[in-house]
Amino acid sequence: MGFEYRIESDYPDKAWIGLAHYLMPASNIGDSSEGPIYITHDDDMASNQVDIQIDKTAKGIWITFISTREKSRNLLSEALTHCYSQNLVHRIVDDDDADRTHDFVRFIDKDREQ
Repeated sequence: MGFEYRIESDYPDKAWIGLAHYLMPASNIGDSSEGPIYITHDDDMASNQVDIQIDKTAKGIWITFISTREKSRNLLSEALTHCYSQNLVHRIVDDDDADRTHDFVRFIDKDREQ
């Protein structure tokens, strides 16, 4: 597929719903408690050109980049920054468990960093 990242959260259900509500204009959510959430080319689900897919599983919330279009990445970054500012997202890690939060969250409160 593409690059995968995992969202760590003390409140995964709330983080999922926060992402879904923030991304709703650009997503095909269906039941916002399940998923997946898609961020698509030109915000058009009919095009079937998915850039980013976000899934909620028993093991967490996963972000998969299928394409790295700047517009889609910026939209995801805005949603993650919003959820981070609400303490719904603790950090974002890659498949090696390396902290990649700074790659996604535009403003990181230095007091929250460990």
